[in-house]
Amino acid sequence: MLELRTLSPSGIGKFSEYLDNLAGSPKENPPFSLLTESGFTEAVPGNLLIDQSKRFYSKMAAAEYLSDIVGKIDATLNVRTNPGLWTWLALCYFDQLCPVARDGSRKADEKVRYIFPDIESKEHWRRYYRHLLAGPYEIYSIHQKNGRLLLEGPLNELGDITEQLASRMEIISNKNVIRAADLLYYDKSRKAPKIGATNRNKLGNLRRFVAITLQFDLTYDLYAMNERDIVKLLPPEFDSWKRH
Repeated sequence: MLELRTLSPSGIGKFSEYLDNLAGSPKENPPFSLLTESGFTEAVPGNLLIDQSKRFYSKMAAAEYLSDIVGKIDATLNVRTNPGLWTWLALCYFDQLCPVARDGSRKADEKVRYIFPDIESKEHWRRYYRHLLAGPYEIYSIHQKNGRLLLEGPLNELGDITEQLASRMEIISNKNVIRAADLLYYDKSRKAPKIGATNRNKLGNLRRFVAITLQFDLTYDLYAMNERDIVKLLPPEFDSWKRH
């Protein structure tokens, strides 16, 4: 178990340097020592502990676990927008966020997957969901189990469904719209998105749902409608999704 901490700006810088180096040195070990170094971290008040060895089978599992822990943090730390906290957590679980290949190498994705974007950045609210831990936490905080369409996938993959739904504030902040998407595209028997949901060539695919929902948002109060009423508004191209 580790004491929950936050990375300082210099600590974030060191982690960022490591990510830069991975392109040329893909077998370089992560700087896990930063997690406990007082010069690069600061303890979170409350003596909270986190299990670095815990394995997550999905984004949902990670979000549930982290919610139980960070939910105990004092509000003055601004959990939802704290770069030091989420970047520290990304380093803590880096083996799961950027797993080692059979040859011992790693291939990191874009930095925002691991380093939480600065709240002062104009791009923050368009990019926060791309962080592989803060994104699922935020989605789970809003939607709980109803966020399963976005959260059932592997922890180290963002996924096209998350990209389409979470990148639009009008969509991801509306519980009824997310429930409508769940009704259409979640396969309960497979406990996974329905096959073809993100296929651009398939009628009524998820991208079309997003586009049409954004149009509806101009003329309907979607926050006041339940998910079934939203689904009823959809044109015939969505009929096959409604039946399954």
